[in-house]
Amino acid sequence: MVYLSVEKDELLRRLATRNESEDASALTVTTSALEDFFACFAAPADDEEAVVYTGDLDAVLAPTGFSAPTRTTRPRAIRRRGRR
Repeated sequence: MVYLSVEKDELLRRLATRNESEDASALTVTTSALEDFFACFAAPADDEEAVVYTGDLDAVLAPTGFSAPTRTTRPRAIRRRGRR
């Protein structure tokens, strides 16, 4: 499990920006729906095997054996270490 810690105020700000988008693929999410989601989830406990994402993609991928793509790889490619 990878945990992305984001404060509720930041999520509400991002939600407002997203909901203003007229992009056809932007699904409108109400503030009350976000409040419901926020109430249902908790940060992982110390005894859970969670990786907390702090901006270091390599730290998240290391336990999986994968590495982050580089500028020389295709953007969607994530390669298993030791393979080309």
